[in-house]
Amino acid sequence: MLKAYTKRVHTAAMLDTLEYLRRSGRLSRFQALMGTVLRIKPLLTMNDDVIEKAVGRLLEILTLLLPVKSLVMVHTHARAEAESLWKQVGPWLLKQKK
Repeated sequence: MLKAYTKRVHTAAMLDTLEYLRRSGRLSRFQALMGTVLRIKPLLTMNDDVIEKAVGRLLEILTLLLPVKSLVMVHTHARAEAESLWKQVGPWLLKQKK
């Protein structure tokens, strides 16, 4: 039963800073600096750990997963940013369900 659920659960996280990716060795200092200068907000998925353009890519992923029964947004000390993202994603998602 657990294996069946893992195929249906998808997790993605948008990061506000590249600092922890740099500290963990996933990004070099140069990559982190360039990403910060370009104001890149990476989207990490639990399956492939790829840094991607955040909101646009999130909508692409959601499109592939449609129809979505429910969507949960989780944040860590970033309530305003999560609410802002929901204002972009929420209406789009509701429009897709029609």
